[in-house]
Amino acid sequence: MPSKPGIIFIINVLFVCLVVYTSQACTAFSIKKGNTIFYGENFDWHAKDGLVVINKRGVKKIPQVFGAGDQKTASWISKYGSVTFNTLGKEYFHGGINSKGLFVTGLTLEHSQYPPKDSRPVVSHAQYKQYFLDNCATVDEVMRETSNIRIFARNQKYPIHIFVADNTGQCAVIEFIDGKMVYHKGDEMTINVLSNSVYADAVDYLKEHKGFGGDKIVKKNRSNSLDRFVKASAMVQSYHSNPSEPSKEYGFNILKSVAQGERTVWRIVYDLNLMRIYFRTLLNEKLQYIDMKSIDFSCDSPSLVLDLKNRYSGDLTRHFKEFTPAVNREFIMRMTQFYTLPEKILDALVSYEYGMTCAQ
Repeated sequence: MPSKPGIIFIINVLFVCLVVYTSQACTAFSIKKGNTIFYGENFDWHAKDGLVVINKRGVKKIPQVFGAGDQKTASWISKYGSVTFNTLGKEYFHGGINSKGLFVTGLTLEHSQYPPKDSRPVVSHAQYKQYFLDNCATVDEVMRETSNIRIFARNQKYPIHIFVADNTGQCAVIEFIDGKMVYHKGDEMTINVLSNSVYADAVDYLKEHKGFGGDKIVKKNRSNSLDRFVKASAMVQSYHSNPSEPSKEYGFNILKSVAQGERTVWRIVYDLNLMRIYFRTLLNEKLQYIDMKSIDFSCDSPSLVLDLKNRYSGDLTRHFKEFTPAVNREFIMRMTQFYTLPEKILDALVSYEYGMTCAQ
């Protein structure tokens, strides 16, 4: 079996493939009007498969980061449980929310360049978002934690920026431009939307449009990142809390308006008032939901998983099953239709148990 550094190398190689083939079309937003708070995101990718994973609190996490050399690696015990939509098994997710209502998602940004070596312990690019879900309840806490850890990616080949929102309605965008972390937070944000453009550039483009200080009409064509940003922003700004149009329906309308046909494989709305996650997938247009209040996040119960390649509808509580190496292997084997992986790499991936040990 490969050594742990070897396993991390393998996972990093696989994640390179994910970034290379990921469509540049994801969109995220947050809305707060009165007492109504909800988030939404589209995940646009070439592969339709995925897992919903219930991550537990009280889990000891000691990740190894291949290529870090003498740089110290961060370690922690998760304070909060979370639900994440995963693309490569446990800890490798697109977006998710924790038990305190903190939402974190990552979108591809080609301009990203992560900070150089300094005194902070490093966290893999793939686990950086999970660190926040594990340790933070609010956007303010996330921003404080960014000074305690540093995102790391071997050869700087994993370009993302991050959208964060909490149950007070506060949002932040975290970007890495020219080797420095740049962020926009709270009242500094013109609109609580993110696509695949540098946030400041997208806001400048937005201000050229009607309703935001300019004369341009919002385009119906949403194939590029800037126009998707404008379209989603216009709908976020136009939202009025109305019992006749539930927040989840309006959220799905926003996501539909910026969807990219069959490239949009997941559409997810997080309702903070009900603490429910609603979603539809390309494989299953039926409305499914997860009731966060019904989940046991304690570490003495097993981590759970739901295959997104399902035909269920409604409440999914009874459909989750225990997360095991066998479940992980079956999922990764399905992914071989998109990646050519030797058997030794498959063995390494399914045996990798990062985030599986309860702290005593």
